[in-house]
Amino acid sequence: LPVAAVLAQRFRLPTVDPTEFPEMVRIQIEKALPFSADELTTDFEVIEQNETDSVVSAVAVRNDQLAELAAPLLNRGHIPRQVTVYAAQRASTHAPQGLALLIYPEGETLVSAITENGKVSLTRTLEGVQPEQLQTDLPQFALSAELQGITASFPNILLDESCYELRDTVEKILDYRPELVGTEAPPASIKLNLLPESWRQRRSQLARRGEWRKRLIWAAAGYAGILLLFLGYLVFARFEIARLNRSISRETPEMEFVRAAETSWKALAPAV
Repeated sequence: LPVAAVLAQRFRLPTVDPTEFPEMVRIQIEKALPFSADELTTDFEVIEQNETDSVVSAVAVRNDQLAELAAPLLNRGHIPRQVTVYAAQRASTHAPQGLALLIYPEGETLVSAITENGKVSLTRTLEGVQPEQLQTDLPQFALSAELQGITASFPNILLDESCYELRDTVEKILDYRPELVGTEAPPASIKLNLLPESWRQRRSQLARRGEWRKRLIWAAAGYAGILLLFLGYLVFARFEIARLNRSISRETPEMEFVRAAETSWKALAPAV
């Protein structure tokens, strides 16, 4: 998914118990968005933990917007196994450890994403790709990061190679020479999955239906095999019956001669 379709937030939770994370993340997301839990799909990844609390990366997407984006697949009956965010894949590939700032294009917009240990902490779609606009947007984005407790002194700045002309501008703004990165192929696998529960259930139904279809096909194939064997047996039996009839027809004159001779001998037996 593009960054513009999701909300990515960084939360510090006062627990280290993984069973408490889902409910806490749901509450925090509901505070940040004017939507009910039924209208959203959320997932999270743990960035770091200590003895008393945890920092998590939480991502949410509206279900109706997701359905609109995935309409070409859904209309053909294809339900994906995983729905994730492209920024998270890039982060996992190019910056799996430490703090990093990713800047790359998505469509006609420019995206900036702050990642920690390969997890997306904060994202923003920048207003434009012109250097003048970048000089305004990037400092504001860095300030937003500071307000969320993320240091804006990025030890790793990754700039998509298609944005090479912005390299000097980014270095001037952030006082750090960005590293150029290309498109990853294949994309890195990540845990984050924004697949709605209704889609999971539908996918399970389709999977079970597929299994039953396979079983029915195998049963039909077995029945057809048995039927073919039975038909083969009938054909073989008919050939055997025809062969026996021909054999009997050939031997009938000899049998008649034997019967006639026997009858003659019986008739002559008193005289003899």
